[in-house]
Amino acid sequence: NLFATDFGSVLAPMEMVEAESMAERNDTDSLRYCLRTDGESGFVFVNHYQRLDRLKDIQNAVFRTKSVVFPALDIQGEICFFLPFHLRLGTQTLEYATAQPLCVVDHTYFFVEIPGIRPVYQFTGNSSCSVRAGFDSAFSQSGVNVVTLTWDQAMGARKLQGSLYVCETEDLLERGGRIAAASGNPVFRYRVWREKQFILCSTGDGGRNADKPLAHLNRECCAQPFDIPEEYARYLDRDHPREKAWFRLTADTPHGFVEIPCP
Repeated sequence: NLFATDFGSVLAPMEMVEAESMAERNDTDSLRYCLRTDGESGFVFVNHYQRLDRLKDIQNAVFRTKSVVFPALDIQGEICFFLPFHLRLGTQTLEYATAQPLCVVDHTYFFVEIPGIRPVYQFTGNSSCSVRAGFDSAFSQSGVNVVTLTWDQAMGARKLQGSLYVCETEDLLERGGRIAAASGNPVFRYRVWREKQFILCSTGDGGRNADKPLAHLNRECCAQPFDIPEEYARYLDRDHPREKAWFRLTADTPHGFVEIPCP
């Protein structure tokens, strides 16, 4: 959502280009990837996850676009990510990055380190920078700041009041002009980006838990079950079908978080 808000106008007009060979459902050896591009710039999308299966780790994968050749990458574990090429960052052109773009605040561009892949930024004119992800990873390129967060840090990133906040222990929201924790904790620690660095803060407001937000619905008012495609039917346990229930969620505040725990 952070990426789509700040880069959606760049991504949306681009066309999807399939890989030379698309992996089939039962192919766990081939790399799954595609492009979104306008013919010159774009993004490489990689999906190295398939439910109920383990995909083979890929060593020294090289992505070649019309204008850019990425360095060899090792793609391991259950990860999904995308990489930019020929991306405009202010007055600069980022030839490629081996990190995922996240959002923009003023003249600072935030990226996310992909697990197992070293963040490298190659700019036009052979200017290259390799960084260690973290809160102190900022570097400048001709007036443009670039920050690389770890995957865990990015999961706690929220763009509120026009600033980027990061909290690794709480879900943050804005309430009455102040930063609050959705859990209700009255005091917590978080970081906020100010000009050229993250500032550590330890004040804030607590949120509150909603009272009985769920209501049972009569299943006759809901959509009917759909047919399961045959290729997925083998994963169903027909001898022990799951009970289904429908609920309506109501909220009396304009924003917050819904938590759905998995049993």
